[in-house]
Amino acid sequence: MTKASKKKGFASIEGYLQGHLLIASPMMNGSSFAHALVFICTHDASGAMGLVMNQRARNITSQSIFRQLEIETTTPAFPIGIGGPVQVQRGFILHSTDYTSDSTIECGDLLLTSSTEIMQAIAAGDGPEKHQLFLGYSGWGPDQLEGELAQDAWIVCPFSNDFVFGKNWKTKQIWRRSLQHLGIEPNLLTQNAVRV
Repeated sequence: MTKASKKKGFASIEGYLQGHLLIASPMMNGSSFAHALVFICTHDASGAMGLVMNQRARNITSQSIFRQLEIETTTPAFPIGIGGPVQVQRGFILHSTDYTSDSTIECGDLLLTSSTEIMQAIAAGDGPEKHQLFLGYSGWGPDQLEGELAQDAWIVCPFSNDFVFGKNWKTKQIWRRSLQHLGIEPNLLTQNAVRV
């Protein structure tokens, strides 16, 4: 995997972005990705898969998921994220590297697991130290993400635990903070952002 080159956050692809964060530019306003912050789990010639970091599921908690899976737990409830519009009935857990299983895949500095076993481990207090459960994912076909990046639809941001495992789920607030992390003032971005 190689890194993508960037000019003030706007990406010019020279490689793959697995393990990076993508910040939706104003071009995405009006779409389901408006003000989204997406962690890219996998990215290669066949396409990309990511999870939206700042969209919380409404009326769904970890406890309801445990009940649905018939898993008993005494662990405190935690919020569930909506990872994207694809396979929204399927759960994905993005987590720290202190837990692995046969279904675990590497995502840069983090791991991704989708199994009942990791839910059982979390319920028993034996799961990864840091984890976040998402329903659904965001997917791109071959060259689709590269095309969106070429149109400045996304701004590339290096990985940060603060944005992945933070407690703040306010969509626009996280979006603004991620831009400021790159030194970009959100109020100065326009829908017709010019490549610099």
